[in-house]
Amino acid sequence: SLSSNYFDLNQFMTDEPEGAAKPADTAAMSVAEIPANIDFTMTAAFNKLIYDNMDLSNVKGKLTMANSELRMQDVSMNLLDGSMTLSGLYATKNPKAPVIDFNMGIKNFDIPKTYKTFNTVQKMVGIAEYATGSFNSEISFSGIMDAHMNPVYQSLNGAERLQTQNVVLRNYASINKVADAIKMDKYKRLSINNTNLSFKFKDGGVDVEPFDIKAGDSKLTVQGRSNFDQTINFPLTFDIARSDFGGAANNMLNGLVAQANSKGANFSLGERVQLSALLTGTAKNPEVKTNLKAAAGNMVDDLKNKAKEELDKKKAELEAKAKAELDKKKAEAEAAINKTKAEAEAKVKAEAEKAKAEAERLKKEAEAKAKAEADKAKKAAEEKAKKEAEKKLKGLFGK
Repeated sequence: SLSSNYFDLNQFMTDEPEGAAKPADTAAMSVAEIPANIDFTMTAAFNKLIYDNMDLSNVKGKLTMANSELRMQDVSMNLLDGSMTLSGLYATKNPKAPVIDFNMGIKNFDIPKTYKTFNTVQKMVGIAEYATGSFNSEISFSGIMDAHMNPVYQSLNGAERLQTQNVVLRNYASINKVADAIKMDKYKRLSINNTNLSFKFKDGGVDVEPFDIKAGDSKLTVQGRSNFDQTINFPLTFDIARSDFGGAANNMLNGLVAQANSKGANFSLGERVQLSALLTGTAKNPEVKTNLKAAAGNMVDDLKNKAKEELDKKKAELEAKAKAELDKKKAEAEAAINKTKAEAEAKVKAEAEKAKAEAERLKKEAEAKAKAEADKAKKAAEEKAKKEAEKKLKGLFGK
């Protein structure tokens, strides 16, 4: 268990004899090798700890040393106007390439002080040189270090989530060039307050996931990659209120619309403009490409498409209305036809019934007449036979 009011760790990070001046910077440092034959655990508390070019206070935590590894557990400290918690390991099984693997939690670090203190920040987040304010962050990373205790940037892998507090970005060359290109000086000073950013460290650079920056009634969406060799590639997307545009940009957009309308169109620009830019080159000497004219052309095309959509909508409405009317007339015609058909069928049926009844009547009359004629003939025949019989009898008796 170790506690101290004041501890200068730099004296243990060099082979220089005791009393010699401490290293001026990290480039002069040599690897602090963890002995393989020492195995112990230390709980430490330092009121003030000097490490490299940093003054740390209220340093507390648990250190475990074994097998050429130094593991740090729940280490906490105050520095750079904020605080940090730290867990991870530093291993020197290969003294020429020490391994680092850390998780860090940062609260209220001052950005300018952080940039000046850490070479790693200067390499990985060069934009911090032009920013003021503070930030919170959660970082996890692993990699190896060189013989001077500097990270080998190509070996770094990890991720970071960062939240800004009252951050203002001024005079960053890349953004200044974009602001000049779109005639909007307000982008030369950006407020990045309460913004959540996500980064990934891999393949010798930092990948920045999309995040938004507000500027008046407009919005800038940033994403892209910053390499550790200081080259950059950042696609930028702007959603700009026309009221925020400078006069030159507005005049150009209006001219393009007027040109389109002179050919028979009837367009007007909306209240917002979408455009994009691409930052390449280096952070110190960026190259900027914008598509302001293309954006205006796209806006005109969008208006044409909207007009076509409206015409198509009206056409569809008229077609639907005509179809409904046609279906209605068709249904009415079918109903009339069905009614006429039913009436005709009923009439034919009635006539058939009437004809059938008449046929039955005539049949009965004919049968009755035939029966009467038969009865009459029968009676006449009987009368004749009777007379003939009487005549024969009379003749017989007369003889």
